[in-house]
Amino acid sequence: MEPTGPESARPADPCAPLLERALGLVEDHTFAAVREWKAAHPGALAIGCMPIYAPRPLIEAMGALPVGVFGAGAEIDIIRGDSYFQSYLCHIPRSTLELALAGHLDWADGMIFPSICDVIRNLGGMWQMLFPGRYTFYLDLPQDFTPAVGGRFYVEQLRALARDLAARGARSLDAAALRQAIADENARRQRLDTLDALRRDEPWRVRASEAYLVARAGTLMTAREHVRLLDEFLTVIRQRPVRAFDNARVVMVGAFCEQPPLALIRTLERAGCDILDDDLQLGLRSIEGPIELRDGEDPVESLARAYLERGVATASRYIADGVKGAALIEKVERCGADGVIFCAASFCDPALLDQPMLETALDRAGVPHTSVKFAENQRQVRREHRAVPDHPRAGGRVLRRRQTLGRPAMSTKSSALESAKDRSQLHQKQMIAGHFERLARAREDGRKVVYTFVPGNLTELIDALGMLPVLPEINALQSGMRGRSGGYILEAEKAGHSEDVCTYVKCDIGMMRGGNIGPTGTKLPDPDVLLLSYTGCFTFMKWFELLREQYKCPVVMLHVPYQADGRITPEMRGYVVEQLRDKVIPALEAIAGRKFDLDALGQRLTLSARAEDDLVAVWESARHRPSPIDGYFGGVYYIGPIFSAFRGTADAVGYYRELRAEVEARIAAGEGPMSPDGPLGPERYRLVVEGPPNWTSFNDFWRMFSREGAVVVASTYTRVGGLYDTGFRHDSQHPLESLADYCLGCYTNLSLPARVALLERYIRDYQADGFLINSVKSCNSFSAGQLLMLRELEKRTGVPGAFIESDLVDPRYFGKSNIENRIQSYLQMLEARRQGGYS
Repeated sequence: MEPTGPESARPADPCAPLLERALGLVEDHTFAAVREWKAAHPGALAIGCMPIYAPRPLIEAMGALPVGVFGAGAEIDIIRGDSYFQSYLCHIPRSTLELALAGHLDWADGMIFPSICDVIRNLGGMWQMLFPGRYTFYLDLPQDFTPAVGGRFYVEQLRALARDLAARGARSLDAAALRQAIADENARRQRLDTLDALRRDEPWRVRASEAYLVARAGTLMTAREHVRLLDEFLTVIRQRPVRAFDNARVVMVGAFCEQPPLALIRTLERAGCDILDDDLQLGLRSIEGPIELRDGEDPVESLARAYLERGVATASRYIADGVKGAALIEKVERCGADGVIFCAASFCDPALLDQPMLETALDRAGVPHTSVKFAENQRQVRREHRAVPDHPRAGGRVLRRRQTLGRPAMSTKSSALESAKDRSQLHQKQMIAGHFERLARAREDGRKVVYTFVPGNLTELIDALGMLPVLPEINALQSGMRGRSGGYILEAEKAGHSEDVCTYVKCDIGMMRGGNIGPTGTKLPDPDVLLLSYTGCFTFMKWFELLREQYKCPVVMLHVPYQADGRITPEMRGYVVEQLRDKVIPALEAIAGRKFDLDALGQRLTLSARAEDDLVAVWESARHRPSPIDGYFGGVYYIGPIFSAFRGTADAVGYYRELRAEVEARIAAGEGPMSPDGPLGPERYRLVVEGPPNWTSFNDFWRMFSREGAVVVASTYTRVGGLYDTGFRHDSQHPLESLADYCLGCYTNLSLPARVALLERYIRDYQADGFLINSVKSCNSFSAGQLLMLRELEKRTGVPGAFIESDLVDPRYFGKSNIENRIQSYLQMLEARRQGGYS
């Protein structure tokens, strides 16, 4: 029957066919259009590009097709992909793996994983292990934006990608072809700008959901093909019969990587919002304006320069000038928007850590804002295991009320046995306390203070300039062990920080808001400088952006490339050395008020190497039976001096000499390690552990192992501040290169395949009976990929693994009974296996 009434009189929308075509492309999880393109271009490569940025013109210039991969949206249920990722990790990697495991990405001759967050980075390593025959390229986008340093590094990245693609059958990179591809990309950019202007000026003519479809369809075709689609759409959109209406004019930000469901965008529109601008499809909008081609300039350098100088401010790009939120306010003003809607994916650390800073900027400018969170697949509602502070049983975890309030429950007996420490543990505790006392006197002593991080810290350099380091991670874990972190975290969440993000960050923010009283009860001095050694963890960058907002002090950025292929290249080392020489040292000299002395640094590196020799001897003592050390729980005491303020000092040399002698005496006496209850009894199980410990119930956690006679003979957490047992030593003969290699070589800066290989070595070399992974909600750098690591290690070694979940310093996420039951069941299984009960 033909429709009658007013609906039948409504003129047909001339845009409908194009929008239907675009919707079909976007929702086709089989990528039929890409398969058709490959059939029409025999031998040509198709390269999958994860959000948000890839050098599409370079790929196209080599005759290949760059294809945007944004997960599966709501088109398929996530079943196999869910088995690779814990519930507290974002949705896009699990749906991407679902597509790949189902064969929907088998058209991809390669995949590019850009450096935008810990999860995408680790997904690249998972891809290497799951699909070893396919090309994987980690695009390490520079955070130094000067042409001579970051630009040189990025140009080499682009040339390495070109060499790899040519080796796999793409056309050789030709300057003329690249100039043409850049021209095509500029034409696309010009049409997208026109479309954006139309959205701002006449939002009733083209809705955000429609512009999104037409833009995203272009990620499945060449720039030239996309220009034809955009030209056709811009022509017919102007013919659309419309009437103006008066809606709320908004800018939507936060979904820079994982894309929100189309239904969510349409719901906001139906609710009366004209979305005039957004950060969707940043892969096509990562550079503002055209890519400038200068006469006589190599077009590869033109491509790099455009990214350095005209890159859009995103949550994954360091804002060096300290004007956080300026780009967003400019966007609001340009659009004439009434307000901002923050629309971030659940568990997206970069976007959610950015949001409080952007909200502060909007508040200062008087711009209203609100927020929502989403997961790309609305049909799958993921329960979040988060205990509400007023309800100890919330989230399905039975927690004591004292834990919920930030004080871990501890029996009188447990408290009394805190004194059961060996001499080295007491010594290092005194050393750390002495450092906090020096910090308390820093202002009266005229000492400058540097806040920095444990992995890749430059302690010797800081000390050589007469400055004192503060390590926020150490403050957070110490606060957790002293029962203070829970209250600090709640304070940060009251201030607008998401429950989904790193609890180290929230603990530090809460401590700062409470007067910056350190773990020992003395006030910490405010920083004179934040030294951001960007090693193995993207959250570090956001953390120090947040602290900069509060302390209003300078930040010195040291961007450390990721060992995606498990090795340090000369280009990586050179990039770090150039930053040290040209950026870091001059900035620290200016703040310290003294000249840097290379010989003074060399002397400290010599002392570092001596301490490192003794620490390695301590680690390797665990090869003995019984092991004289616990390399995880006891190990966190051993690493305290060398990972914090003492590496490169005579105090560290003395401590590790004493520790080594103490351990050797235990070996001679046939003794095992200390535990919270005194000397450990008979060694029954030898374990290797991956992942950080839980700090809020540290001794309770330790007893779950020690009371069963389980000894940790090696762990990865105790290597986050340096992989000395793989052969690295600080070298006074090559001081800056040595610092560079140290930063590049920390455990969290290794690829997942390299981490698996290291764990496999530990299991074999230390003759472990089993291995255990403690996956912590707060640390994507560790957690993303651990389920695959579990499977791979069991397959390679034949040794059974166990998997438990907790958190770093949030007491709401430590379910003591649950974890203890799992550990006991696992140890019982190991015993049954030993007795022949399991094959």
